[in-house]
Amino acid sequence: MKPMSFIKVVLTEPFVRLPATLVLELDATVGVSGWNDDERARERMSFMNKKCYSLPDGGNGTAYELPLHYIRPCPEGVFEGVDLNSGPVRITASTLDGHSGQSPAVTNLKFDAVLWAKNDNPGQGILFTQAQLGGWPETIEFTDRRSNSQLQPPECKGGLVDLSLLPPGFYELILKVEGMGTHRLRLIKSFPLLIEFEGNSQRYRTQKTLY
Repeated sequence: MKPMSFIKVVLTEPFVRLPATLVLELDATVGVSGWNDDERARERMSFMNKKCYSLPDGGNGTAYELPLHYIRPCPEGVFEGVDLNSGPVRITASTLDGHSGQSPAVTNLKFDAVLWAKNDNPGQGILFTQAQLGGWPETIEFTDRRSNSQLQPPECKGGLVDLSLLPPGFYELILKVEGMGTHRLRLIKSFPLLIEFEGNSQRYRTQKTLY
């Protein structure tokens, strides 16, 4: 399988629940919204201005097609000397898979869990209580949502899931609790800087990403 290549882009306007100025690293493959595999159907369709990137999470846990007119290329060198792993994590969705036969239920974990700060950097981990989870996790799984690949689970001690060494990206954290079920949390780890362009020029200013 050909390795994935990625491109850094900047949102120039809000998209779903993601703010303008946010930096995203996406699969560099450009798609076409509404693409039909049937060549005969494509002959009757216009794909002008429908080019897009695949966005694993629009800030609500759901994947979207991100039209190119929402973004600009990320300026080169903007992150030189910056610890990319120091950006904050954000919980975008939380559900619980209960016992066999039950449908997944939306939970309040995305609101109730506490984001843990480290070295003055917010959102470097997630702090759960035993009551919130219904018990301590027996097993933890971690997935990269861009590649759908399994990753080494982050360290978890006393309800703290340490994500301070995690690079920017889109992830799913799966916590299996005996007698309770499986908690699934969708996460975005942001780049440590936001980028705001000055109109249509190449000039820009940066500020620290706090959430």
